[in-house]
Amino acid sequence: MAETTSTFKSINSGNISSTNSDVNDSLSSTPVSPRSLSPFYGWSIKYQTLPKKTDSQGIWDGYQTKEEFIMMHIR
Repeated sequence: MAETTSTFKSINSGNISSTNSDVNDSLSSTPVSPRSLSPFYGWSIKYQTLPKKTDSQGIWDGYQTKEEFIMMHIR
């Protein structure tokens, strides 16, 4: 049982080191492109400010309906 476990560990550690070296080789061989070669170079986000919402005065001197306006001014 101990042999199986140690063999399994040595096989896995061998695979991991070869995988890591493959990754390191691919990273080291990949040239780092300058920012100017990026497809998004020169793109920017332009924000627009939204106008403030003003409290609507309506057509009835601030009242929402004609009935509300009349009721408040008939008193």
